[in-house]
Amino acid sequence: MVTFETAARVLGKFNITFTTEGVRSLVQRGLLKTVPRHNSHIIRGSRYGYGIDLNSLIDMLRNKGVPDDEIKDVLDIEL
Repeated sequence: MVTFETAARVLGKFNITFTTEGVRSLVQRGLLKTVPRHNSHIIRGSRYGYGIDLNSLIDMLRNKGVPDDEIKDVLDIEL
């Protein structure tokens, strides 16, 4: 899970959307999935009560043609 703010930062690096409102729009269109908020340190600083599913974010980036190595670099994860 990532916060809306983190998702906006990641998507901004690929010129997809730059704001949390843009991320909300992608959720409403079904391109990103949300996950319920847990008492997690990851989402404490977020103003939203739920987060973005990391797998849906990765799938969306792949569908947009972003290579896995760039996704790994931006998200700092192992695919």
